Formats: sequence, structure tokens, C-alpha cells
Amino acid sequence: MSVRPNSFELYFEDDDLASIVDKARAAGLEFIHDIVEQPWQQRVVRFYDSRAFRAALLNGTMEVLHDSASKELIWRTGDEMYYPKGVNDPDYCVLRFTATSGRYYANFTSVDFEPE
Repeated sequence: MSVRPNSFELYFEDDDLASIVDKARAAGLEFIHDIVEQPWQQRVVRFYDSRAFRAALLNGTMEVLHDSASKELIWRTGDEMYYPKGVNDPDYCVLRFTATSGRYYANFTSVDFEPE
């Protein structure tokens, strides 16, 4: 991946990655790479919109969750690479972010919003 001015990465997860790729292509975004499957079976795609400056800033709270249900919910095959003791590894936890407000920037203007 090459570095571009004002570039950054945001990570989101979605069960329908192909649909996201179709929408990104339709919007004319530049692809850094198409869908690639990682060794831990996560599929990723990276794209870039060089036409305009756009960003989103979220404010909120972060909670550290240690309960089994939360940990098992996001555990994926291959995570033991980072947490050798599995889902019950004492170093493994879940971070839950709850957005309370946000600001969207586009073309050098901004709009404040409240998440639903």
C-alpha cells in the first residue's frame, strides 16, 4: 500500500463485503487492492477516494469488557496467534465504543451529528 497525502485507514466489519466493493466501484473510488483473505480467514479490501477530503470524527466512551459472551462473540479462528490461551486468555478483552456525537468533514466544511 502506498502512502498518500492526508491518508488514514478506518476499519469496519460487514458480512457482505462484495456489496461494499460494488458500491465503492460505482462511486469511482480507487482500489489499493481487491478482496484479499488474511491467514486468520478475515477478508479485507482497501480503497481510497482521491477526489475530495472526507473524514468522520466520533466522540464517545470506551468500555473494557471481560465477560465470556462478549469475548466469544468476536473471537475468530486464528486469534490464538495473538492470544495463545484462547478465548479465556487473561490478556484478551473486548473494547466497546459507544459514539455520543460526531462531526463529518467534506470539502472543507463540517456537519455535527448525533448517532442514532
